[in-house]
Amino acid sequence: MKRFTLILTILVLNTQADEVIKKALTPPLTMHEKIIACTILLEARGESKKGQYFVAGVIAQRMLNRGLHPTTICRQRKQFSCWNDGKTVADCEHLLKTKEATYASLLARALNMSYRNKLLIDVNYTQQADHYYSKKMMKKPPYWAFDPITKEPIQPVAVVGNHVFYRLKKGEK
Repeated sequence: MKRFTLILTILVLNTQADEVIKKALTPPLTMHEKIIACTILLEARGESKKGQYFVAGVIAQRMLNRGLHPTTICRQRKQFSCWNDGKTVADCEHLLKTKEATYASLLARALNMSYRNKLLIDVNYTQQADHYYSKKMMKKPPYWAFDPITKEPIQPVAVVGNHVFYRLKKGEK
């Protein structure tokens, strides 16, 4: 039943529903959900909903790859650059009041609910991307975007807005 409610809420929020309806359908976030939502917003708030979904997809894929809770994934050292400088949730809580936050909050809730349950983010849609970088922040691809042996560039699985997405962990497709 919770899954049906979440899916219905996501459908309503993807429509042109009034902001009052959107806020009523989105109860307050838990601390775990705030960490995930802040990660999505700090990494992709200037992107489309598709860009935010792809960032959430990277978190989901890393959950699958590593068997860790999404907040652990978000706060692991050197995983998401937005947290590298010691930033806290309090530092970014103002972002949770922006219009982009409604969608990011739903993605965060879906990821939090996915831990130990059925994954509610479609990693096949995000082509099982587990890494990305922002072309706006980095003028050239990071070291991991190159084959360690041949030094040739690895083919990205998607480019969404300013973000280039990769699937580095090989597995079932």
